Amino acid sequence: MLASHYLSAYEASAEGPEADALAAQARLALRGAAERAAGLGGHDQAVAYLEQALGVATDPGDRADLLERAAASAVAAARYEPAEAYARRAIEAWRDAGDPRSADRATGLLGTVLIDGSKLAEATRVLEAALEGLPQRGAGEEVEAVLLAHLSRALMRSASYPRSVEVADQALALAERLNLDQIVAEAFVNKGSSLDFLGRRRESAAIQQVALVLARAGGWITTELRAANNLSVALAGDEPRRANEILREGVALGRRVGNRGMTAWLAGSLGYYAYLTGDDWDGALAAVEEVLFWPIGPADRARELGAATQIRVARGEPAQPLMDELDALAKGLSDPQLLSGYEAIRAEVALTTGDPVGAYRAASRALEIIPEFASWVSPIAMRAAIWAGNEEDARTSAQRLDVMPQSDATIQAHRSWATAAVAALAGRRDDAIPGFRRALASFRELRRDFELARVALDMVHLLGPDEPEARAAAEEARAIFERLRAKPYLDQLDIALAAAAPLPAVPAAKAR
Repeated sequence: MLASHYLSAYEASAEGPEADALAAQARLALRGAAERAAGLGGHDQAVAYLEQALGVATDPGDRADLLERAAASAVAAARYEPAEAYARRAIEAWRDAGDPRSADRATGLLGTVLIDGSKLAEATRVLEAALEGLPQRGAGEEVEAVLLAHLSRALMRSASYPRSVEVADQALALAERLNLDQIVAEAFVNKGSSLDFLGRRRESAAIQQVALVLARAGGWITTELRAANNLSVALAGDEPRRANEILREGVALGRRVGNRGMTAWLAGSLGYYAYLTGDDWDGALAAVEEVLFWPIGPADRARELGAATQIRVARGEPAQPLMDELDALAKGLSDPQLLSGYEAIRAEVALTTGDPVGAYRAASRALEIIPEFASWVSPIAMRAAIWAGNEEDARTSAQRLDVMPQSDATIQAHRSWATAAVAALAGRRDDAIPGFRRALASFRELRRDFELARVALDMVHLLGPDEPEARAAAEEARAIFERLRAKPYLDQLDIALAAAAPLPAVPAAKAR
């Protein structure tokens, strides 16, 4: 109300000192109103107030500050194109104000906006150019630490994991000495995430847990949400239920503070991991579908729709309408993580709908895009080979699991399962049964219920319904599929139990 009062008074006044004073008061009041709106999660309203403030701000420094605030609120509202425009205008305003250091810092903000909008190649170019343009590299300036931390994130998201670690360490060398705790937390998230993909999961989890503590202590909500999301990835292999709980808490926090962008990311992660574990599909689907009703960009929509599609198709919904929209969204994507994830979703859907050869091809394409996604994608390829009765493709998938650097409990269980499946396909039943037994026990202990049930289904497929241990596992699988309402898998289980013999072998699928 105060801001509106000053703005109305300014608009009604003639040019001169009085009008200038009213404009200054209106700008300050509108900026304060924007801060309060953002603090209450009303980022769209904050942007509206800041736009009004820009209408009465003439000083380049004042305008630059308002534009940075508008960019930050717009990206929190998942409005990436306006956020990018605000950030670019802020850089120019700081240059007009004769403040190149602030312009460089605003370039870091532009980098984060581009990353959040999945423009990763452009983000990397912008941040590298800004670093090269600094007057003195390595002089310990805060802005250099900021730019390096954001570049590390762009590299991590681009699957350049070793370089991301290297750049994060450069950021940390500066940020630690200057006590830039927020930059330390950001660099820890980026470095920790990259280390996880490089097989150093314990180090990854430790670093990201510290990042989460730092972010909470500093009140840096966006950093906290990022740390929660990425920590869940590091924990998922050993503590999948804890990882899902961290994601649920993150979704609730993101929703409460009105950060649509990070809430969308956390909800998507929850959808993927809940699917794999069979942990509260209804709750995960509700979180994802809420985001799908928001005005989000195509990259966020593709990620959310992919997570929802896995669960919906596994419950027997028609796949084609969902995949048609996902296919259309994928045509506009350049983010390698999203593109690899899209192919993995295609593989899961093909598997669920009875096309194991197509599933193997899609999984192979996903691995070509990001080989480090093998811990997620290779089991899909392995299952596709099992369901096709294809020993050659199964051996290839099992070898991928063996050589990947990850060593968490889930990977160990998948290795036992893959070894058993290859033995069964080769006709070595006595070697296969202990491997299946170990895999089932591991997934049971991890409480990865959906994977436990699918491994039991694989066991029936390969050993036949007359094998006593396979039939006992099938009953456990039936209870899980019924709880999840996974009708296509119940149908597959009935078919496998009714079969007179294990599945026949077919020729190897060739990746396209």
